[in-house]
Amino acid sequence: KRMEQMPNMNLNFNVSEPVEKNNITTFFLSSIEKNNNKYLSFSEAIAKNQVQISEVNKEGLLTKLSVSNKSSDNIIILNGELIIGTQIRQDRIVDSTVLIPGYATVLINTFCGEQYRWSPRLSNKISTSTSESLYFSSGRANNAADINTKLSKQCRIWSEISEKISDFNIKSFTNSVDQIYKKKRVNVEEIVNFFKIPSEAVGVALGINNQLVNIDIFSNNYMLQNYLPKII
Repeated sequence: KRMEQMPNMNLNFNVSEPVEKNNITTFFLSSIEKNNNKYLSFSEAIAKNQVQISEVNKEGLLTKLSVSNKSSDNIIILNGELIIGTQIRQDRIVDSTVLIPGYATVLINTFCGEQYRWSPRLSNKISTSTSESLYFSSGRANNAADINTKLSKQCRIWSEISEKISDFNIKSFTNSVDQIYKKKRVNVEEIVNFFKIPSEAVGVALGINNQLVNIDIFSNNYMLQNYLPKII
């Protein structure tokens, strides 16, 4: 079954005044039109055991994962989602946003987020999950702008992760991107709690060091509330 197209959305938004914390600036986007499209976030689907994630075959393929939606709801997987765990051979970074229809199984495009692990054996005891964060915002922006080959993008991502690990003095034997967020968790939570989402907002434009890095728009305020902590 093919991946479902993202629903049509009104792109005329009211833009809030900027809200700044440290080097991060947010502009919340609000719309008068209401959209009743309902879908589960990836984290919600995993928490409710409504999705199954696996390698595409016994050998595995770095650039792909198989995702099965076990519910009747659509499931959204945002670009930059980190899929972690021992039921896959290494942690992955989702390449592009997809909306998976109910009861569908699709292959999603991924990048490696853990350069020095490719497990020969997979565990059925420890479930696969998503990280509390997305791939960092500047990296998501680089992915969106990068028109080079998949291999070239992957090499850049490995370099970005290694640089962050070095900057934050993190010890990671596998160069896992998730270790970066575990190290920064307290600081990230403080920043996230600072930003208060207006009740009518459905999207956010995020700037770092006075440069726009991402714009994320959802069908409703609930999904923005769900994803903002990951986006920041």
